[in-house]
Amino acid sequence: MAKKPIEIDCEEVWRQISNYVDDEVDPGVRAIMASHFKDCAHCSAILDGDSTRSSMIISQPADPRNVDAPSPLNFHDTASPQ
Repeated sequence: MAKKPIEIDCEEVWRQISNYVDDEVDPGVRAIMASHFKDCAHCSAILDGDSTRSSMIISQPADPRNVDAPSPLNFHDTASPQ
């Protein structure tokens, strides 16, 4: 008798997706999730978005010199007399 493959639902995938991207799930769960991504277009799209976001964060470390701070707001410049 053939074994029924272990399945995972979308909700569990969503809970674990960041761990999957960061390679912080055990190999068995990773294989189950990989199989789910092949069959589920919705979760696959979420994975693509999460992977892109993670790679952007990793490849572009924050450098405070590259951040434009907002100009101080002066109440007198923005208030209009009634």
